[in-house]
This record gives sequence, structure tokens and C-alpha cells, in this order.
Amino acid sequence: SLVIVRSYEDAVESGSTDDRPAFRELVRAIKDAQRGWDTLLVYDTSRLARRRYIAQAIKHQAKKHGVAILYARLPADLDPVAELVLESVFEAMDEAHSLMSREKGLAGMAENVRQGWRAGGRAPIGYRLEVHATGAVREGKPVTKTRLIPSEDAVAVAAFLRARARGVPRVQAGRVMAMAAPTLVGVEWNALTYAGHTVWRRHAEAGTGRKRRPRSEWLITRDTHPALITEAEAEAILTQLETSDVGAAVSRAKASQSSFLLTGRLFTPEGEAWVGHG
Repeated sequence: SLVIVRSYEDAVESGSTDDRPAFRELVRAIKDAQRGWDTLLVYDTSRLARRRYIAQAIKHQAKKHGVAILYARLPADLDPVAELVLESVFEAMDEAHSLMSREKGLAGMAENVRQGWRAGGRAPIGYRLEVHATGAVREGKPVTKTRLIPSEDAVAVAAFLRARARGVPRVQAGRVMAMAAPTLVGVEWNALTYAGHTVWRRHAEAGTGRKRRPRSEWLITRDTHPALITEAEAEAILTQLETSDVGAAVSRAKASQSSFLLTGRLFTPEGEAWVGHG
């Protein structure tokens, strides 16, 4: 007997995060006294969130602002205790499913990298993505994978990297490329990619206070695409980055441009920097 007056849908977004456009719109509406509705009908607990702390936060806001939450796939005639227990069980299962799905996804990406395919994302400057059909079909759409091939910027990128490998200062070497220093540093950290290898797991997990993992944790598959520089040149560039304080200085400079006022100023008792997300 409910009349649907508004729908909130994030069809391709993950329920493990609150960084979903329609979800954020829903949260704003719950807090708005002029929203014009007082019941939120959700298909099941996983559609609200696949993280229990997000689910608890949104349920708290709903209760605070007089919004009842109903789940289409849960019985409507439960007593309060049974409802609490059942919701908690489902929310725990949602989170467990999300974590297992993430592990499977990462394993699949790692296997793609081992086979020389890209694990997703844009091509680094100097390359473009070449799409290959696998012959498989998923949900009615052909499954494709990508590899890197040189782009029109390849010559300039190679000239910059070779100059940096010889020790030419970044500003001087970067004259062949119209880019800011932080972007040039990012190009240098990709040196092994420019040496023809597929590199994965370079970036650290969010919230660790680090930007990159130690090189010992990188997953590298060799000779997967045309190289723009030699491996020796790539190693020379990475050695300079790892033994210089320039990279740290650039990170501090980028942190100063953050929209979070205390970025770079707040640290945990262990000395790791607090970072802001969303």
C-alpha cells in the first residue's frame, strides 16, 4: 500500500562504499524535512550498504529524522528483537560477501597481469590501450582485455626518461613535455612500465599513510608490451627516486593543495599521516 514518489539507484556502483551519487542524494533527502516522504523501501540489506558501519550510520540518520526503513526481502511482521537479529545477520553476510568478492576480483586482476594484460585503468602517457577480444561473452557483452602500444607521445616521453636516467635535472629534461613537476615524477615512478613490463600493486591501500608499496611487493610481468627505454635506464630512474628527497617534497607540495585543512599536519602516534577521503 505504499506509493512510490522517488527512486534512488546506483546501478553500477559498489555497495561497499558511501561514495555513490544516488546514495549521497538519499542521505541529503533523509535530512531534509521538506522531502515529502517518510518510508524508505529497500530491496534488501545489501542495497543500503555492504559495510556494517555505513548501514548503521544511515539507519541512525533515518531514525533521527523520522524515516522508517523497510526491506522488501525481509518479513514485515517481525518483533523488534527478531528484526534486530535478522538485520544484523544479513548485514554481516553482506560485508563478508563483499570482502570475498573483492578478493576474487583482485585474484582475477593478478592473473590478468601474469598473462601480460592490463589490470584496468588508463594507459600511461606515451602509450594507448589496444583492445583484444577474448571470445567470451558476459551478460550479453563480449569480454575484452587490453595491452599497451606506443602513442604519439612516445618519442617525447622516451626522450624525457632517457635524460632523467643520465641525471639531467627534471625541469631541464621536462622541457620536451608540457607537464607540471608532480606529473613528471609520476611518469618516472612508471619507469618499469616504460621498460616494457606490466607492473601492478604499486599503490598502497587507502588509509595507510603511504602512496606506494615497497618495490618488493610489486607484481611485475616482464616484456608484455613495446619498451620506450631500457631496463637499465628504468633502474637508474627508480634508484634516483628512492634515494632522493625530491619525491617526498613533491608529496608535501601536493598535500598542501588538499581540500582537507589539516592534511600533512595530523599524524597517528606511530607517525603515519592522517589522510582525508571524500
